[in-house]
Amino acid sequence: MKKRIRSMQLRQVLVVAFVFLVLVFSPPPASLPKAESKTLACESDSNSQLVIHSAPPNTNFETWDIQKPMVRQAWTEYPQIQFQAGDRVTLTAGGCVQTGGSGKTWKRYVDPQDFVFDNRDAYYGSAEIPIAMPAPMRLKALLGRPIDMPGGSYLRLGYADDDYSDNGYCDRNGDNGTHDQCLGIDNAWVHLTVVHANDMLSGVWFGDDGATYYLHQEGSLVWWAGMSEEDVIAGHDLVTTFQQGLRFTNVFEGKVDGGAGVISGEWADVPRGSTLGNGSLTLAITAPDEIRKREEHGSHFGATVWRKGSSVVPLFNSTDVAGSFFKIMRNDQGSMAHHMTNGQGDNQGLFRDNTVVYGTLKSLPVANFPGNNASITFFDQTCPFSTDYRFPRIYPYFMCADFCPYKWFNGSAITNNDPPDGDVHFDVQLSRPLNLTPGTDWYNPPSIIGDRLQQYGNLAHAELTMYNRTANANQCAHGDDYPSLLPGWADGGGNSVLINGQPLNGADFSRVVIGTEAQVFTNGNASSNVERVLDWTLVPPESLARCRATQAKCLTLDQPVRITGVLALDEHSGNKVEIHPVYSIDIIQPTLGAPLTGIWGADDDATYYVRHIGNAVWWLGLSRDRGLTFANVFHGILQGNGLSGEWSDVPLGTFRNHGTLNLSLDANRINLSRLVQTGNFGAQSWDKLYDQNARIHLPMIQNRMSEIR
Repeated sequence: MKKRIRSMQLRQVLVVAFVFLVLVFSPPPASLPKAESKTLACESDSNSQLVIHSAPPNTNFETWDIQKPMVRQAWTEYPQIQFQAGDRVTLTAGGCVQTGGSGKTWKRYVDPQDFVFDNRDAYYGSAEIPIAMPAPMRLKALLGRPIDMPGGSYLRLGYADDDYSDNGYCDRNGDNGTHDQCLGIDNAWVHLTVVHANDMLSGVWFGDDGATYYLHQEGSLVWWAGMSEEDVIAGHDLVTTFQQGLRFTNVFEGKVDGGAGVISGEWADVPRGSTLGNGSLTLAITAPDEIRKREEHGSHFGATVWRKGSSVVPLFNSTDVAGSFFKIMRNDQGSMAHHMTNGQGDNQGLFRDNTVVYGTLKSLPVANFPGNNASITFFDQTCPFSTDYRFPRIYPYFMCADFCPYKWFNGSAITNNDPPDGDVHFDVQLSRPLNLTPGTDWYNPPSIIGDRLQQYGNLAHAELTMYNRTANANQCAHGDDYPSLLPGWADGGGNSVLINGQPLNGADFSRVVIGTEAQVFTNGNASSNVERVLDWTLVPPESLARCRATQAKCLTLDQPVRITGVLALDEHSGNKVEIHPVYSIDIIQPTLGAPLTGIWGADDDATYYVRHIGNAVWWLGLSRDRGLTFANVFHGILQGNGLSGEWSDVPLGTFRNHGTLNLSLDANRINLSRLVQTGNFGAQSWDKLYDQNARIHLPMIQNRMSEIR
């Protein structure tokens, strides 16, 4: 917490003494070095914040700059910074703050590194715009994210600390902050751009079908992406689970007749979800924050009423993965941050979230957990169950493997007394180079990753964690009530690891079949072969022909895959680069010459969910962080090998562009190349990963304690 400081009385005495010595013994003040001439206390310096307003003539925007924002109190209101209905506000911020105390005391204003490495949930700036935001949010979650104003409001800025008395911007004197986080960085600042736009419909809407609709209006044109919400844990402030749109995802393009208050256009489901309908809709704008369905043609559209919410929704996992790592508990009773050390300190092995890698399987998956038919081979008189009890894969049996009444592992009887960690893991040979350019999304130097990949010949290790929740061994009985911060292979619905877009839901024994080759419960390092995931059978190369003869879907070594997850190095110094935890795996098996419907990967690392209906082509494109950076909708016409149409960003992400695209389709119909674009579209090349019919749609199962007992 806060470092010790001198009392105010002692500080005043020292300041008076110092001023006296300066006057008597020093040369004139003009000859003093700048750093030594500062004698004011931080409280005086911090009051010198400057607010600058600019409104260029003949434009529809204005800007506000706050230099040295107030950090000596929890919240500061800026009533002079006013917003009106229809305004679009975009905020950026940066710089450093003096947090007081002794030693290195400067911290970054937006993303203090103490949060990454020391788990100090303090020293960061926040913002709130009443009416437009459901709650205050950290500045880091707001940077560059447009906020659409539903009504008049103003700005509030906050700062998180437990002692504000010594904060400010004084006494830099070469202090670059802990971990040198402020090296070369000036004082804190906040910049706002306010655009007075005529797009009152833009924002986030909630349908009565349980979906969220991200709608973008440009004049008379309207686009949206509608994504089903998955299971939400009652009692927790989660707006959504880790993944959206698994039940259904639809896109829409239409026009608004402002005079009549009507929106009309076409829609189509895309294969992120399990439904594939399409048709046309006529909608009535019944209020500034309400839309109702008037007519529909084609497939039935589920929603009938939409109501507008905030354009800035505090999405699940919008905080840093570094913070999540400190909260997630492993079954050795340590945190993920303590595991991801690279042999050094907490989170020193955390490198980048939402990393996409392409490669081929170099080992078949194994699970550090008992097999489907495993049973306990020892009996503990204190534990009330028999030796033939089948191990459920629910949270208590993961977290409390060595604790009654869930005990199945006898840690006291072996040298390595930590239970198996429940991970499913395998090696992958990278087939495309990683972009190792330093940037703000890297927690530690990317050169470390580059060196380790070179050391192992671009061989990496992928690990699917079983659960990523906050409950420890003292909370096992109620583990299902704790939120999942990242996906786990045994977790359910939108919080499960995805294989070709489908949640594994691995607590269901039929969806992840683990063999019985190893006695996992007697050896903390043992593992069992994974024999099947969903409807893919995993076999060694010598068994591939026999597997295919049964008409099963068979996977073996050298299978091309795309993996998304956290780029990391764990506590075992010198190990291979890891994707740990894994969020999703795509098995690359496109069918040559097939319709375009399917899942495509692009050179911007985004995923494009493409729907091909006649000569019409739709897609929803999501950036590698599930669309939080950018999400775009496309609707075009395929003529021969040419695809042309219009696209628009939607406000799931931070971008608000739109334009046109002309693309070329290769003869095998598995690659698209960009020819011409307008609106600053990023991707230039797309490769088909797999067809839509490569997916199966099994029910999402959340196994609970009550269902096991």
